[in-house]
Amino acid sequence: MSSELNMENQDGKPKTTKGAKSKKQKPIVVSKENILYQPWKLIKSGYDATAFQQNVIISVLRKLKTSLSTMRDEYLSNTRQLSLFDFSDNDIYKEEDDAMTFSIHMKELGVEPQNYQRAFNAVCNIGDIDVWVPVPNPEGGPEELERAKLFTIIVNKEDVIVDENNQVIGYKYEKHNPKVKLKLRRNVAETLFQGQIHTFLEETAMNISEKFPKRLYMYFANYKNVGGVTIDYWKFRKQIGFEDQVAEKIQYPKFFDFRKRVLDPSVEKLREMAELGQAEYWFEYEPIYRGTGRAKAPDQLKFTIHLSQIGEDYERQKGAFKERRELEQRLSEKFDQTTAQIRKLILALNADEYKDLNAKLDSLHEYFIKHRASIKDKRSYANRVLTDYIDEIKTIRAAAQSKSRQNENFSAAQSTDGELIDVAEEVVTDDNNEEETKLSNDIIVNSHNLMTPEEFSALNDYIKKLAADQERKIILDALTIDKEGSKFIVIAPAKATYETFQQMYESIYNDIDDMFDADVSLRIKNA
Repeated sequence: MSSELNMENQDGKPKTTKGAKSKKQKPIVVSKENILYQPWKLIKSGYDATAFQQNVIISVLRKLKTSLSTMRDEYLSNTRQLSLFDFSDNDIYKEEDDAMTFSIHMKELGVEPQNYQRAFNAVCNIGDIDVWVPVPNPEGGPEELERAKLFTIIVNKEDVIVDENNQVIGYKYEKHNPKVKLKLRRNVAETLFQGQIHTFLEETAMNISEKFPKRLYMYFANYKNVGGVTIDYWKFRKQIGFEDQVAEKIQYPKFFDFRKRVLDPSVEKLREMAELGQAEYWFEYEPIYRGTGRAKAPDQLKFTIHLSQIGEDYERQKGAFKERRELEQRLSEKFDQTTAQIRKLILALNADEYKDLNAKLDSLHEYFIKHRASIKDKRSYANRVLTDYIDEIKTIRAAAQSKSRQNENFSAAQSTDGELIDVAEEVVTDDNNEEETKLSNDIIVNSHNLMTPEEFSALNDYIKKLAADQERKIILDALTIDKEGSKFIVIAPAKATYETFQQMYESIYNDIDDMFDADVSLRIKNA
């Protein structure tokens, strides 16, 4: 098969289409949807796959996400049941009990439509990916390892294209249905997809176009929580797909070449992505030599994992996911709350308020024990108490946010000679939309009685939109909108305030200019 059909050049880098435009990457936002689950046995099984073939594996992991998540929970609770074959999906179905078939669309592999044909051919050759699978020792000793195909491809004989020498050169491709089917056999699944499962970010893995950085990113996801690992050099090579037992298959046998071609480019790529908000971690390594002299290869490699900012956010979210799950379970089992009641209570809280709610549940549980005879409806009583408690939390939170905004504006509005402007107090209520409770009269000034009710209403609606805008709402305590004659005026209280929030003031100016068929100007009150 030619390198073109494999979708990659011989150096492992994807081919680029002539005239293709590079896309500017945006920082990744960590979410449940962006997290994929990966069995540790799969990642250390020693498969050697191109970057494109690794995308196929990622696509399969995406389809198995729900099942793998359940398996992870079962593993942590020590039940460890293989649930891969226990659900059905439109693109996944079982073939009796020995295999599962996946339908993969070319767009899932990050391929542009003009390259679907080449991608289709490349996926059809994915049989090159094989993994280590343990098999019983016929002599009763320790189990041995043998190679097995990770996936097999379902292709009809009539769809195979061969040359005059009967060599496969491609596959018939249906343009209106650019899908290919992969089969995962149960014996491989039972070996590789059961046991410890860790997570990585799908966008990060898909955004890495080079073979080795992609492979090592997925490999070290298992160690990011413990900060690193020290591992035997030859064992590490085998786990990431270097066949050191077979001389003719050894790739980069010299450590100098291995670090130059594999390790160093991967460190550089992941560190760059971490700095750009595209990866949650990067790694460094140190070779360890046990002998007095320097051997040709180190005995061990010591890897240190560094979390980026989104990596730290990721770990916080994982902790919040766990706390939330435990709270939901407690509300259901101990306080008889319905799913709708639980959702309403939990969604009203921030993650850093979960501990406070847990403490409240402790005291409520003790109260139930002491007064169980007098409480007729435990569910209603608990829901009423908890709803009132969360309303108190929201009121306190709103007051704290108001005070914080006042302090920020107070600091930002300092003039160069130290003179401070007055900061108006914000009205705080316990309304569900506390960010929108600031009275419009504090911002919209109609001292000349020239603003029509329609204009006032339009501005009022606009201010509510500002209050819901996470970036621009901070300006509300330092904003006045007035009208003189036929002209609308956006007013900043001081020069320092305007300079601090200049882009926001100009944005509001442009919005009002678009809103009304009238002149609009910007003014600094004390200038």
